[in-house]
Amino acid sequence: MRQMLRLDGSGPDSESLAASKSSPVVLKQRTYAMIPQKDPGWAKRRHLFFGLVQWEAEPELRRPGVRVKMMKSISADMIPEHFWRIRYDQNHDPNTPTLPSISDSPNCQNFAYALLKHFGFEIFPFRSSNLWLDSSETYVVSDELRSLDLLLFNRTKNPWGAHVALYLGEDHAIHLSKKQSEPEIWPLAQFLQLAEYRNFIGAKRLRNIGACP
Repeated sequence: MRQMLRLDGSGPDSESLAASKSSPVVLKQRTYAMIPQKDPGWAKRRHLFFGLVQWEAEPELRRPGVRVKMMKSISADMIPEHFWRIRYDQNHDPNTPTLPSISDSPNCQNFAYALLKHFGFEIFPFRSSNLWLDSSETYVVSDELRSLDLLLFNRTKNPWGAHVALYLGEDHAIHLSKKQSEPEIWPLAQFLQLAEYRNFIGAKRLRNIGACP
């Protein structure tokens, strides 16, 4: 269990309500610092915990067809523990035409899609190249990245077989890879340092998250 303190040190976490200008969804703003207790994953995830301002839609309003202003950033503490226990299926076949479910064969794509679903957003189980070509559920991001954008990396500029990560904000993304096996949060620059991710193909954003073209 982690304790929460206001950044000004005045007491427990406080909440203020603000209305989105682009939709009637009520948002909660939280500013807090995390004080770690005994958590084996803390060393890996601590860089996301301090000084974040987070926006989230009220849970009951997270439903298909409702566009909401999503969280400015997502801390690792907002991701349920069962996601951190998922391990990449080393026998996953990237050449299968359809994407298996995360319960059958966890990989980078269905892991990212499962996280989107946790935050209230459904997406068709696209393979990487189909995700990049899709225009019905997603669009190519041409402005600054936002939390829950899907990021595609590859050895080349070809989207076929591209690695998919989920942007969390603050220049960090979470992903599940064959090499690391378990979910990890990386700075975006770390992806580009590896040969298999050195080409950032681009980002796709769900059409029901905020404004879209």
